[in-house]
Amino acid sequence: MALLFDSALTAALGRELDRAWVGQRLEAVFFDGESRRVRLVFRENAWGWFLHPLHGVLVRIPPPPMNRRRPDRGILVGRRLVERVEVEPDARRLNLKLTSESDEPGETLVFELVTNRWNAIYVVGRVRAVLHQRPGNPQFQPGAEWNPFISPRMWTDSLPDPAEWKTFLDSGTIPDSEVTRRIAYLSSINEAAVFAGNPGANPVQSYRHYERLRADIIAEPPAGWLLPARAGWQPYPSSLQRSDAERAGGLLNAFALCVERDSDLQSAVEAAGEDPEVAALRTALGNRRDRAVRKLRALQAQFVAGTEAPAVRELGHILLARKASVPSGAAQVRLEDFAGKPITIQLEPRLDAIGNAEAYYDRARRLDRAARELPARIEATRNAITRFEGALAELQAGGASLELRALAGLRAARQGKGSARPAAIERLPYRVYRTTGGLEIRAGRSARDNDALTFRHSSPEDIWMHVRESPGSHVILRWNQRDQNPPLRDITEAAVIAAALSQARGSGLVPVSWTRRKYVRKPRKAGPGTVSTQRTQTLFVEPDANLMDRLAVDGDMPPAN
Repeated sequence: MALLFDSALTAALGRELDRAWVGQRLEAVFFDGESRRVRLVFRENAWGWFLHPLHGVLVRIPPPPMNRRRPDRGILVGRRLVERVEVEPDARRLNLKLTSESDEPGETLVFELVTNRWNAIYVVGRVRAVLHQRPGNPQFQPGAEWNPFISPRMWTDSLPDPAEWKTFLDSGTIPDSEVTRRIAYLSSINEAAVFAGNPGANPVQSYRHYERLRADIIAEPPAGWLLPARAGWQPYPSSLQRSDAERAGGLLNAFALCVERDSDLQSAVEAAGEDPEVAALRTALGNRRDRAVRKLRALQAQFVAGTEAPAVRELGHILLARKASVPSGAAQVRLEDFAGKPITIQLEPRLDAIGNAEAYYDRARRLDRAARELPARIEATRNAITRFEGALAELQAGGASLELRALAGLRAARQGKGSARPAAIERLPYRVYRTTGGLEIRAGRSARDNDALTFRHSSPEDIWMHVRESPGSHVILRWNQRDQNPPLRDITEAAVIAAALSQARGSGLVPVSWTRRKYVRKPRKAGPGTVSTQRTQTLFVEPDANLMDRLAVDGDMPPAN
């Protein structure tokens, strides 16, 4: 169940947290990026804010074990006091202002609650740490400046008077669909309760409802309600005059009730009290299983589409047989099929009748090839799902192991000598494959992971590969001999994987550039994944997802296409 946050809920929650947390000693704050969870450990209790896209709740959790000799405080250097909890007017951003017992500058723990952008940011003048870094968003990067949000909407600081409200609604210059976006604290959650239909139909009544909503936001003590929602329950500071609203006795209680009534949320909260290594493994294995399930659905859909090959091929036959009736530059043509029935055929205007027929033949050949290859890929994907589900059961029964870490694509990070802290889980930036000749292949998972793979997880004599003129994974073929190249079969198999993990995967032949990794450089100020190369050679290969599945190590699977 995914909760929704609007500026009304955020403002009321901020007031309730201000009453509950101000003056409390904050012992530690942990950012768990893999599970999108923030753990706040106070002296007497601990709280977890579950910012995964499917969750959103803020609830009490079991406190983590603290090393008595040298406590791990997560992103904090030492203990802090919560000075105040504030929410910028009409914003979905909640700020915990922290102070230390020394002269260090003030710190802020920011919770960004914009839909599809839930996040947590630790700010000390500038951004110090981010729960979930988003590529392409410079504000959510360590070192970036952090600026307050200023709402562009009307009446953020105070209510309008009734005449001003009526004048605005009666102006007729703003479409009804835009009214909610112009008025502070209105959202898709509460607009129906405020306007009861047409925004301009009854300004007197809608003003009374809006006035009541604003009063509920600043109520002392803060109220809490549960509103029935499509996927469960929605905590809210107002009943919105709904007869089915349930009084919860505060928003924090409302969040707790949401957890009690949702098994997925219960599992997430229970996992928060687990050993961090077990929790990280559970999340990673679950993500891989879910990804494999999505891939299975995509492959099954492709298999169904493959049955259309005869019909597609017949369109090519019709175009060739009726080519004299196909006008030049047309986007479609209406012809008779071989049974004498009229049929409309879509065309590529740049091609003539013969060229369009060849295009249909080429598409039919691809569908035929998919129909031949997909059953094996579907079976391999089903087997991978079974492996991941078995691994989750094994983790539940016996805890973490080296085999489970390998299957999850994680490994135990190295510990310093004499360290009392448990080993953390490090996510590998690459997938692992092995050629039929036994050589290891590493393929980057993302643009940033490509950089990590190329410059931190490879050796100078390794073979580096990338598809020419197309986005895709960097691929490393592990090799430690300076005087000779790997066998052609191993290079070709690595190139096939590079082609299959690129946006050119649907092409017939794909050019793959390769060179020694020592000839790859990162240009200054270049974006993630961007490199320059020397002494490259080019190999033309055909993408083969079936081969990629066969060479995958420990069931590691790429994202569904």
